[in-house]
Amino acid sequence: MRPDYFFFRLRSASKYLHLVGEDMKRLIAYIVLVAMILNGCAYGTLIHGSKQEVLFNSHPEGAEVSVDGAAIGKTPVKRDLPRGKSALVEFNKTGCERKQVLVFSYNSPIVFANLIPFLFVGFFVGTVIDLVSGGAYYLDPDPVYASLECAEVQQPSQNGSEGTP
Repeated sequence: MRPDYFFFRLRSASKYLHLVGEDMKRLIAYIVLVAMILNGCAYGTLIHGSKQEVLFNSHPEGAEVSVDGAAIGKTPVKRDLPRGKSALVEFNKTGCERKQVLVFSYNSPIVFANLIPFLFVGFFVGTVIDLVSGGAYYLDPDPVYASLECAEVQQPSQNGSEGTP
């Protein structure tokens, strides 16, 4: 096949472009407009949302859990946390040492899905939406686990004075 064959076919097709009616031109303009709008989709926000459900657990179970000073319940417990913000989690149980765990907010690679479309205007729009809503991040560790050191509780000893004949 000759290298200029493609260009010949392209030129021959373009001479018929004037035959396309105004309705067809409008339809093509609408398709391009919709493609530009869809290109601005924030994939991180669409796929994960702006919050992440995190499981909190401890050994022994039943420890009070607070996130940034607000009590959320006793372990095991699940709560939604905002993706764009790190949090300080505190585990507290009577007779056990208090334990703190930092949950970090990291950049999620899903933001790069905004590069998939071919128009760069949408990349910036989608990325900004992901960054503002929190969809551009993920929380780690998930699940959050704490092993609490507890003081051993001694059982009352049987001294043999009861019920001996």
